[in-house]
Amino acid sequence: MRLDKFVWNLKVLRSRLGSWIFYLRHAPRTYSNWAYMIASKFDSNPGTLILRDGSKFRIRPKTSDRATINEVFIAKPYTPDQSFAIAEGDHILDIGANIGAFTVYAARIAKEEGIVYSVEPVASNFSALEENVKLNNLRNVRLLRAAVGGHKGFATIESRGSSSSVVWHSGGFRDRVKQITLRSLVDQIRRVDLLKMDCEGAEYDILLSTNTECLRSIRRIAMEYHNVSSDLCGETLKRHLETAGFRVTCTGTEWTGTIYAVNRAADDR
Repeated sequence: MRLDKFVWNLKVLRSRLGSWIFYLRHAPRTYSNWAYMIASKFDSNPGTLILRDGSKFRIRPKTSDRATINEVFIAKPYTPDQSFAIAEGDHILDIGANIGAFTVYAARIAKEEGIVYSVEPVASNFSALEENVKLNNLRNVRLLRAAVGGHKGFATIESRGSSSSVVWHSGGFRDRVKQITLRSLVDQIRRVDLLKMDCEGAEYDILLSTNTECLRSIRRIAMEYHNVSSDLCGETLKRHLETAGFRVTCTGTEWTGTIYAVNRAADDR
C-alpha cells in the first residue's frame, strides 16, 4: 500500500514538474509581465496578469488561478487544433467557468457578433469571473451562477481554494446552489457552436441525462473528464456521444483526460 502511494505521488510530482517546465518555456511569449507570472506563485497578495494579446486577469494568492490561465492560453486543451478554433460570431457555452480564463479567451475571439454563456457555481470563483469579464470590457458575455446537473433543483457544492465539485468531498466550504440542466441551457441559447466543460466529476450526471435530440443541437464539445469508476469513465462518455451522432476522440491518463466531439451532422453542413 505504501509503495502504491509512493508511486502515485511520484507520478503526480513528475506531471506537475513537466507542466511547470512547459509553462516556463512559453511564458515570455504569452505574458507581457511574464516575470510576475512566475513570481506570483510566491506572492501573498492579489495581482494582475497581462497577456500579450491584451487579456487581463486578476488572480488570487495561493490558488490555482495562474495555472488555470496557463492551461487555457498555453496548453489550449479546449482549442487544440483548427477543427476546434473559435470564429467570430460563434455561440459558446462555458460550463465550469471558474475565474473566466476560457470565457475571456473565447469572448475576445467571438467578438460582439458572438456570445459566451458562462456558468460557475462557486461564489468566490463567480466574483472573480465577474471581475475579469469587466476588466476586459466584454459585452458579449452572459454570466450565470449555478451548478449544472441531471435535474433542476439545488446542489451542494464543496470548494477548497479555487477547486470545487458536487461529486468529490474535499472537506472544504459547503454551499447550496441552484442546479440547472444542460437541456435548459441549450433551449435558451438555441445554438451552441462549442460546449466547453470542466465539471470535476459532474460531467456524467450532465451528459448521460441529456437526450440525443438536445445533444445534436451542439456542434462541438471540448471537455475534461475524470475516471470515477469502471462504469463512469471516459469510454462511457465516448460511447454516449457517439450514439448521439458525434465523432469522438478521447485522450488522457488513468485518472483524467479530455474528450473532443464533433457533431457529424453539423460537420457535414
